[in-house]
Amino acid sequence: MQFFSPQEPEPPVICIAICNFIPSSPLSLSPSTSKTINFLPFYVGERLQIISHCDNWCFGHFEADPLQTGIFPSNFIEPLDESPLTDDDDIRRFSSQTFDSVKESKQLLSEITETLKAWWKFLKKDYSRGLLDSDFRQYEDSIKELILIRKRILSGNIPTEELRELRHTTARKIDIGSHKMGLSMPIRDESSRILRIDNLSVISSYREHEKAYTKIISDNFNEEPQISILFINLNQIDFKLNYDCELTILLFDNETKKALTESIVFQWDKKMKKFLHQNLNGMFVGLNVKDLAKESFELTATITVNAPIDIALSTINGKPAKIIGEPISVRQPLAQGSLKLADKLKDILDKEKRELRLSFKPLMQIEKFKLSQKSELFIEFTIQRLTGPSIDEIEIRHPEIFNPKPISILRLNPSTTKEIMEEGRNEIYLKIGASDFHGGKYSDKNIEIYLKVYDDEGNPKPGCFVTTTPDKIEYKDFYRSCVYASEDRPIFNEMIKISLPIILTKDLHLRILYYHRRTSDKTE
Repeated sequence: MQFFSPQEPEPPVICIAICNFIPSSPLSLSPSTSKTINFLPFYVGERLQIISHCDNWCFGHFEADPLQTGIFPSNFIEPLDESPLTDDDDIRRFSSQTFDSVKESKQLLSEITETLKAWWKFLKKDYSRGLLDSDFRQYEDSIKELILIRKRILSGNIPTEELRELRHTTARKIDIGSHKMGLSMPIRDESSRILRIDNLSVISSYREHEKAYTKIISDNFNEEPQISILFINLNQIDFKLNYDCELTILLFDNETKKALTESIVFQWDKKMKKFLHQNLNGMFVGLNVKDLAKESFELTATITVNAPIDIALSTINGKPAKIIGEPISVRQPLAQGSLKLADKLKDILDKEKRELRLSFKPLMQIEKFKLSQKSELFIEFTIQRLTGPSIDEIEIRHPEIFNPKPISILRLNPSTTKEIMEEGRNEIYLKIGASDFHGGKYSDKNIEIYLKVYDDEGNPKPGCFVTTTPDKIEYKDFYRSCVYASEDRPIFNEMIKISLPIILTKDLHLRILYYHRRTSDKTE
């Protein structure tokens, strides 16, 4: 990919290295001559000035040393936008209630650029004094993380809430890195913006420095952020139902009334009287210690039965179901249950298994769906909590759990910089909430929502709707919602994951159709 425009760049064009470029030997022009072209080797984070370029190659020198010249590939560098900020935009005194994403992005880019300059200057100085290779790699990884953050900000596709969280994460990484290198550190407000010392009184400045120092030397500040994995293993069970059903499990925050993770779906078969999957496990990834400690942290499960809608209608009306023709099965919510996990996980040891039981409460009259009227709907499963700095490190410590590797159930909102920076996912999470099909004279009931993705020419896009099962991740061409019997104001509460093409995402739209589901004739 050509990185620069075909025209000559207006000098000076300052760039920053985003990858190491260490060629083994100079470039020979031809086998018959001894003439060579010198490369300009550099490490990630170094600043370069471009003199000229052709196709995917540039010729230039180090910004700090114009005598060292050579050629280098354009995809190893990234141009810097160093347009000056105004005094109001540069550094703010105290955070306001407003959050201007454009100004915040510009301010954060400026801080990252200045930090990279200071870090690289320190590394070059200390490496010559005998810096350990392990420390150098650690500092180099921190530089790469900041460059990734900068690249993501320049892309301009960060939502405001994510940018706000990224501001805190970036400030923490900058302060940790500067503290380890022994460099000067700023004081910040509650929004992680740098405070203007010249606008503070002497006493206020002293107190803010005390707060910053206390935060720096605290154990929590210097510790590596820990992530948690919740590993669940479901026991086989006979629900004693007349119809096939699905068991959907996810993690939920009851305080914010929002799902924390995607869901995993277990398919139960009425003939075999058990779940159809070879493995009945999965692991919820991307969680942090704060999530697990909240009192509102819950595991929520829903049983959805696949049956003719007339069965539920006959139960409501008190009349026998009269099905004409081939019965049409639709998804209907049968029962739901939740289990608070904070107390269950409070004193759990790493790798310790705990057996839990979750009972379900019926969402409708379920007598005609069950074989035995006295049987209780419940599931039993074991849960394990594994904690570490990364999933790779956890896998090294507990290889038996990852062999075979269970399916990963992702967090909806990324909590780590690595997840925020990930560019391989192009997904949308759509929640169907409350609805109102109540009209003036007539009300539409038994409504099913049918979703499908189309391009601008009206062609359906295949495999956009994602369902996670214990065996694999399934991609479907459409999504059908649950149907609430005899209800014209249903609250669906369904989370749908839509995976879009990574390369082409232009002019795609979601088509939503509404169907009235009833097997028997309306007049009967």
